[in-house]
Amino acid sequence: MKNTIDKAKKVAYEQSKKYEAPPIFYLELSSNKGQWLAKRLGANKEIVLLGTLLMDCQLGVALKKGVLPNHQRKQ
Repeated sequence: MKNTIDKAKKVAYEQSKKYEAPPIFYLELSSNKGQWLAKRLGANKEIVLLGTLLMDCQLGVALKKGVLPNHQRKQ
């Protein structure tokens, strides 16, 4: 699992630096909050970390291509 998390971190931070979206601050904020919630709720911290790292990893690509509305939930 550590190898998978390391790869996810690499992808997330590379995407953030390349496209400036999401900002690194938000990557770290969501990861920290996710870990806090995982501990509080007794969830698997590694799975939560993986989820928070990957949740926005293609956000910058979608913004650059102008297709972000296609990736947002319609209400």
